Amino acid sequence: MPDAETRRLLDHVALRDLVMRYCRGVDRRDFALVRALYHNDAIDHHGAMFRGGPDEFVAWLPEAMAPWELT
Repeated sequence: MPDAETRRLLDHVALRDLVMRYCRGVDRRDFALVRALYHNDAIDHHGAMFRGGPDEFVAWLPEAMAPWELT
């Protein structure tokens, strides 16, 4: 079992990986990848723009991103 500092570092790497996969999914408009990053009971809260579950979020993303050619 890893010590507390090793566990903290492993958790940090795992969270960074999660964020990088999210960014990759959004940048490539790979909405299946974005959806795979959420638990089924997750709530995504993007301030006044969006609040809801992962399926609604992924359905909302293409329209929300339509004005931008690149992200």
